[in-house]
Amino acid sequence: MLDMLPKGLVMCEVGSETGAFAREILVRCRPRNLHAIDIDVSKIPTELLDMPNFSMHKGLSHAVLRSFRDEEFDFIYIDADHSYAAVRNDIDGAVPKLKPGGLLAFNDFARIVRPGFGTFGVHQAVCEFAVRSGWEVVYFCLNGEALYDVALRKPA
Repeated sequence: MLDMLPKGLVMCEVGSETGAFAREILVRCRPRNLHAIDIDVSKIPTELLDMPNFSMHKGLSHAVLRSFRDEEFDFIYIDADHSYAAVRNDIDGAVPKLKPGGLLAFNDFARIVRPGFGTFGVHQAVCEFAVRSGWEVVYFCLNGEALYDVALRKPA
């Protein structure tokens, strides 16, 4: 999906952990700005933090999302807390911050209830949102372990 996106977008990664995917976004998408959000920023490499088009924001994802201007982002990638309630909160926080025609993407779009791996609520929260909102699914990225990415387009 990253390689298919236009260059120069204003992007947001919700849940950055070590910054590995943020680095992929920066290299492959060449965004005008990439804002990353995580509750723990201690694992983000200094060389990433020093990049002029990268900004790191510390805090709970849904709360930090609400601090941005409405319609600020072309693309928001949600990969934070995978519980149902957290994903719903992130969706609620992200929707007004996305420009019309922008993409709201989700990592680990999977139905997982497995001891030791946890319970993912991403699939349920995203499906409910897609049905309720009527947003078009524009990307579905396959993964051998069934941990898919999915992206929906906000109506223009």
